[in-house]
Order: sequence, then structure tokens, then C-alpha cells
Amino acid sequence: MTMKLNRLAYAKLIEEDIAWLKTIPRTLERDHIILVLQVSPEHEYGPEEPADATRPELEEAILCAKRQREELDARIMKLEGRLRR
Repeated sequence: MTMKLNRLAYAKLIEEDIAWLKTIPRTLERDHIILVLQVSPEHEYGPEEPADATRPELEEAILCAKRQREELDARIMKLEGRLRR
């Protein structure tokens, strides 16, 4: 059975994975995996807002996240179009 983790639990698991990866010899592939893991919480859960954010800051964060989502959707559609060729 699968269950979606909350952001904090997910970030903790990612930190453990990165710590383990840093114990192995440095390669281009290892560095790439670390970079992908570092951005994965934001990718999976969206940008993290500070607990004391004001309403305008939260509204701006929502708009920014929506723009990013639209850009990702457009990129996905473009890539899927290339895949169909």
C-alpha cells in the first residue's frame, strides 16, 4: 500500500539519501543525482512558504507556483509531441 508522505518526512528521507551518496566516490552521475534530490521536495510539494508569511506574500507564492506549473505543462506537451513523431 502506498501513502504520500508529508513534506517534512519526505525531506528527511532525501537528506538521508544525499548523506549516503556523499560517502561514495564523486562522479558526474552521483553529482547529478544529488542535485535532482535536492530540488525534489520543491518539485513534489511546491515552494516552501515561511510560517509567518503575509497574505500578499502567500498570494505571490501561489501565482509563482501556478506560473511554474503552466511552464512545466507546456514543456511536457512539447516533449510528448516530439515523442509522437
